[in-house]
Amino acid sequence: MWGKEENGLPTNVYALYRGAKSSKCWIYHRETKKYFTPEEFLSEGYKLYFEAGKRNNYEDFALKKPMAAIKERASWVAIANRELQDILDKMERYREELKK
Repeated sequence: MWGKEENGLPTNVYALYRGAKSSKCWIYHRETKKYFTPEEFLSEGYKLYFEAGKRNNYEDFALKKPMAAIKERASWVAIANRELQDILDKMERYREELKK
């Protein structure tokens, strides 16, 4: 069973919270690609953590600086923007072909 802290949360969950708080980081869940402030993690994000016997998904979490979230999402926007531009260009070429 889970090691419990005073607040009733698993030890690893509380360790993530404390680590994030002390290093001014956010907690990143690799599988869902979501970022949580330490407080958000304690209120909702910890539900993504599970432990069964000796197996747990602690390794699915990482501490990252908030700027990492911004850079990651900006990269996603740039990729989506390029793809959108490609589609718009293709649509314009197709329209021109139909006019002929």
